Formats: sequence, C-alpha cells, structure tokens
Amino acid sequence: MNLTPFLEFILAKCGLTFENERVETLAKGIRSRMAARGIIDDRNYLSFLTKDPDEFAGLVNLLTVNETYFFREPAHLQILAERLIPELLLAEGKNGGKVRVLSAGCSTGEEAYSIAMTLIEKYGAAACDRFSVMAVDIDSKVIARAKEGIFGKGAFRGFSEERRRRFFDEVAADKFRIRDEVKRLVTFAIVNLRSPLYPEAMQMLDVIFYRNVSIYFPSPVQRDIFTNLAGTLKNNGYLFLSASETIFHNIGLLSLMEIDHNFLYRKGPLLDIVDRRLAPRNEPAPAPAAPARRSTPAAGSGKQNNFSDHRPPSADRTRQSGHSPPATSDSLRILFDGALALARDKEYTAALQAIDRLLGQNPGFVKCYMLKASILINLSRLEEATTVCSAALELDRWCLEGYLLLGIIARIASREEEALLRFKESLYIDSSCWLAHFYLAEIHAIRHERELARREYEIVMNLFGKEDHPDAGLTFFPLAFKPDQIVTLCRHNLAKLGGTDMGVPATSGLATGSAAPARKTIHGI
Repeated sequence: MNLTPFLEFILAKCGLTFENERVETLAKGIRSRMAARGIIDDRNYLSFLTKDPDEFAGLVNLLTVNETYFFREPAHLQILAERLIPELLLAEGKNGGKVRVLSAGCSTGEEAYSIAMTLIEKYGAAACDRFSVMAVDIDSKVIARAKEGIFGKGAFRGFSEERRRRFFDEVAADKFRIRDEVKRLVTFAIVNLRSPLYPEAMQMLDVIFYRNVSIYFPSPVQRDIFTNLAGTLKNNGYLFLSASETIFHNIGLLSLMEIDHNFLYRKGPLLDIVDRRLAPRNEPAPAPAAPARRSTPAAGSGKQNNFSDHRPPSADRTRQSGHSPPATSDSLRILFDGALALARDKEYTAALQAIDRLLGQNPGFVKCYMLKASILINLSRLEEATTVCSAALELDRWCLEGYLLLGIIARIASREEEALLRFKESLYIDSSCWLAHFYLAEIHAIRHERELARREYEIVMNLFGKEDHPDAGLTFFPLAFKPDQIVTLCRHNLAKLGGTDMGVPATSGLATGSAAPARKTIHGI
C-alpha cells in the first residue's frame, strides 16, 4: 500500500501527521475502512475518501488518539480559578457578559468537564450565570461520548472520591455519569481546528485550553492553528498549552507569561519579543565584571513574570553560560581549568578552594558557579548547591544548567513537584535538552501519568535519532551513558508503559531517587 498520498491528503485536510509507529496506525485504519466499504484497491479508496466527508470523518475517528482524564495538569485549573477568573469577571461585569472558556481538541470531554467542575467548586450555583465552556474536536465519535457523559474508572486517576461523589452518579460497575449541573455549563461541537474559519460561537473568547493536541501536528500546522486560536481571543485573554508544548509556540503572536511557576500566553500589546533559546551558548567570552543585582525575580520566587517584558540578555550575560572559560584573562583560564581538573580527579576540597579564589576575582563568572554546584551535589551538600545555583540564576536568568541542576537536586531529595518545575523551565530555555525530557518521563511514570511519560520518552528517542546527537546540558561531567544505551533504556521503559505494570521505570541508575547512584551516573564521576 502506498501511504504517501494518504499522508498528504490528511495533512492538508486536518493537519494530522504520522511518524514512526503511528504510520502503522494509519495503515491499519485505512485497511479497516477499506474492508468496511468493500474496497480492495487503495487507490480507489483514496478517491472515495477525498469525495466523501463522512468517510473522511470515519477514518479520522480511527486515527485520533483520545487518551485523557479528569483534572490533568491541575495547576492550570487552579490558576484559572484563583488568578484569571477574578480579573475576567471584573472586566465582564462592566457589560454583563459571561466569561467564555474553550477546550480545543477536547476528546471525550474530561478537560471541559474539569473546567466546569473547577468553576462550580469556586462559584457554586452562580457558575452557570457567570461562565460558559465550549468544547470542540474533529472526531464525531468522541464528541458523542462527551455529550453522553459516562466515564470509566480510567478517567478518574488522581481524582478524589469526594469529588467523584459530588459530581457523578454510578450507573454500572465502574461506570459513572456526570451530573446535569456540570453538563449544563458545557456545549460540544465538531470543529476542524485546521479550518481557517471557526464558528461564531468560538469568537471573542476569554480563555482557551489547547493542551496535548499540537504534538500531533507538524510545525507549519502548529503555527497555523495557534494563529487561528489567538485570533479568537479577546484582548487580555489567555491561552494554556501543556508544559511540553508551550515552548514551541513562542512565535511573537501572544505574550508568554509565568504565573505560579507555570507558563501561559496572554493576548495584549507585545513588547520586545525574542526567542532566547536562540541565544549563542558556545562563544568564548571575556571575563565580566561583577554585575549589579537585578530586580527581576529569581526563578522559583512565585512572582508573576512576563517574559516579553525583558530585553534579551546582554552579550556578557549571554556568553557567560557558554562552554568556554573567559578568554581575556590567562590567569582566570588557568584557575578554571585547574579547578575542573581537580574536580574530575575527585579532589573536591582543592577544587572548591580554586573556584572560590576565581570567584573572588570575578564574581560574575556564571560557569564557575555551575562547577561549584556540581561538586557540592556530588558531596551531598544539596542545600549549599541550591544556594549556588540560585546565585547563578540571579546573574543569568537563562542559564540552562542552573535549572537542570536544581531539578537534579529536587529529584535526589524526592521533591517531585519542584523537580517537574525545574525541568520544565529547562525546556523553555532549550527545548532539545534530552536530559530534562528524560527526567520528566521518569517522574510522570512514577506518578502513573502514562501518556505524559510515553510522550517524553519518545521525544528523547527522536532527539537521539537526529544526525547531531544532543548533549545533556551539563557542561562539566557528561553522562556515563552512550546515546544507543539511552535509546535502549527509553524503549524498555516505553514497553513497560505499554503494559499493565505501571511501576517505577527501569532507570539503570540514570535518574534514581537515591542520592549516591544518581550522582555517580548523572555526572559520570
């Protein structure tokens, strides 16, 4: 069977793309529909597919992935209820309108209903008068299931029993129907997000949830859909993507913001938009003078930041996080190389002394802080390492390694939520940082978030499948794993996720919860 014309037609029609294992999903779907229609020749079926909208909808129903569950990425829902809604209600109160929320790519409705439940929990019976939630998907079958509102126990992972009793009625063994007070808040519609024209009901929106959808589209389609959705927002409206998708959509249409350590977009006047992930990292740099303290909140401060409001890092600060020691001072270069050699020889006390001498001469040398933090991690002096990383991030807000090391520290200390935050911040700075993706995969697997873990492992494999293998983002101590071993490990963990056993994935020491094995393997010393 020649799949190329099918791939091209489906891409043009609705933006879906099929790579790697998903190509076989497409082939199986086509064979299934051909059998159902009694068509033997795939060329005849392609001709039929292009002329019959119902047949195309039937094929799409087989091809779309609809695994979801209630209260996924709950921090977004908390931000909606506690931070955004009060502001939006104040604005809408002036004209008596409702706050309008869209779930784009809603699948079987769990996200839309989660939004509705969040609003009801916050505003009670008044929610129906104050809010409307619209949910759209291209798949007619999942829209029908969403309208029916009956869910199996798999949709309730991480869902409290108290909340289930409040909003659902048990209708059969392990089958639960959502109550009318929630359903009244939500309307469903079949919409192709690839279409250049959206229905009138999707215009002038206050908040859009567009999460875990764009990963199925190639980059040009991602941009088109994001542009269309941005056009439906009111001024000062908000758009949520999943943590792993957000970084790919910072294209200058909406302002990227951080609220309570989560990234989202806002529609409003754009200031100097720059993709800082393109900043040079490998240029040699002069030794900078000690900079003044900046007013920008340090990472993890909990304050709201609008990343569009900051100018690009200065040349000095951008280059500090590169891979070469300062080039204008032979003495500093010798000190740094000596400290690095001592660290690699495990002469940690002497290495720290050399680093402190260097920082005494050049307090703004960010890379020196990273070497010091790495040594402290290997000595299990985690609090000191955290302080050093925080100091480095005060100097360079875009220091990838600082966030990675803070994530590793949190991972060693079994602080999962903090580790998730740090690795997500790492990916905002460098979306190709495979180590951050790998750690996120492990944490999601441990938390029984199967789909998220699977996606992160697949990203790691895709990154290593490219011609130029990515580095880990750790400047000084490379991992003691070869690329093919990392890929093999990801495949093993994906196979484990595909089965019924959702225990801790096989880490081979790459990212364990215990300090000593993690240190030895992460840093290769």
